[in-house]
Amino acid sequence: MSDFEDEELAYCHPPIGLIVCDEGHRLKTAGSKTSQMFKALRTPRRIILSGTPIQNDLGEFHAMVEFCNPTLLDDYSVFKRLFEAPILASRLPDCSPKAREAGEVCAMHLKRLAKSFVLRREASILSNYLPPKYEYVVFITPTKLQLSMMQELLHPDRLHYLTGNTARSLALIQTLSKLCNSPLLLRHKEDADEGLRAALRLLPPGAAPSDVSLSGKLQALSSILKELKSTTDEKCIIVSNYTSTLNIVEAFCTKQRYTFFRLDGQTPQVKRQEYVDKFNKSSQNERFLFLLSTKAGGVGMSSHDLQAMARIHRDGQKRPVFIYRLLTAGTIDEKIYQRQITKIGLSDAMMGNSVRGGKSKTDSFTNRELRDLFNIYPDVACHTHELLGCACGSRSQRPMESSERKFVQPDSDDEDEPLSVGFQPANQVDPDKQSSKEMRRKREALSSLAEWTHINCMRTRASDSIQDALLRGLVHTPAEVSFDDSALWDESDGLDEDVKDVPAGTITFLFERITKTDI
Repeated sequence: MSDFEDEELAYCHPPIGLIVCDEGHRLKTAGSKTSQMFKALRTPRRIILSGTPIQNDLGEFHAMVEFCNPTLLDDYSVFKRLFEAPILASRLPDCSPKAREAGEVCAMHLKRLAKSFVLRREASILSNYLPPKYEYVVFITPTKLQLSMMQELLHPDRLHYLTGNTARSLALIQTLSKLCNSPLLLRHKEDADEGLRAALRLLPPGAAPSDVSLSGKLQALSSILKELKSTTDEKCIIVSNYTSTLNIVEAFCTKQRYTFFRLDGQTPQVKRQEYVDKFNKSSQNERFLFLLSTKAGGVGMSSHDLQAMARIHRDGQKRPVFIYRLLTAGTIDEKIYQRQITKIGLSDAMMGNSVRGGKSKTDSFTNRELRDLFNIYPDVACHTHELLGCACGSRSQRPMESSERKFVQPDSDDEDEPLSVGFQPANQVDPDKQSSKEMRRKREALSSLAEWTHINCMRTRASDSIQDALLRGLVHTPAEVSFDDSALWDESDGLDEDVKDVPAGTITFLFERITKTDI
């Protein structure tokens, strides 16, 4: 909007008396062009609608409050000094008791202020009007090609440039994230460094875009779609953060002759609602799949996933909803997932949401945890569950082999600590080998996972615990033990199978959460 149009709106007659901003979190900062335009209107009544009011930091919260209630929290520099800084400091893993107490006092005061003008309505108020929702976080083994390419990217001789270089670290995070989806996503990456060039040399020549055999995650997706198509009349929405991943999925669907719609940032605005309406009204034969980019709506890493799920389980839905979040086990996929759980804790703390099983109070990784982003754990069914160290009985009890290298991370967060990255043995994350302080911090950050059921699919009777019939038929079934081996296993759990012995695309672990209603 031009300055002239801004001026016309500001001085129009009769004056604008009310502004309602849907997706109000997009205001981002009080200095944005949108915010400045609204400020020029001098409108006395303003309402913000947002499903994700706090996504990344408290600065966004201040911008929304400044829009609705100008000067209530003073300007941002004052707000940062009085509220944001002490609150964030209190949520650091190694903060002092005094800093923690000061931050909690500030958070309580800020929450009281927010209650005076925030009307909070959670999706749970619709629970009696919606069908059951089955949520699964699905951990999947990568292919040998993916592991080999990760090994090239994370070769210690090539990572010296990461120390203190945020831009390159972020670039490597994105590269590893794409590799978790498919090695083909790296093929046309510009400005390839030595590590990436070495990794790309491992790609089979002439690999087709529709080839899902190169990725464990896409192999699992292929199995899910095949089972859905052959045994049910259900439709499926496939969501990805990367449109390049959707390109591969689209090529695969075309090869399999699966019918689909696709909606991403390039989809014309006038076509979007049309595609949604047609998909909702169509049968599986007419339109089996809907390919959706999270970037086509929503802002912020955590909110992408939350908004995608909300679009599916919402008013008007008649059938039970099954949500599968696919993660490549032991890789950066899990680290990003862990980070999202921790970041959601900030929103929960400020907006008054409760979490069964405890509340995460830490929002930042220590220096060691940042370095750990570049560690790969190829021998674990679920690195996240290993960190939890919970006593649910789903943790791998495989005895350590003599050939396994022992490694204990030093209990230090010194900035000068050498960068330790690469492939790590499963026993590195054994809670018994880590300091109680470190494990307490990690468990607290992931404490919201206590409301999920943990299912180790490397056990012979794992499928008996899975509520979803489709996943029950897809999980790998370890060989039953013989009578001579009976002393090696617990009758209630079965014998653990080594992750290294199962094929790529195997579901190794599940987090399961079910929301049922009375309808």
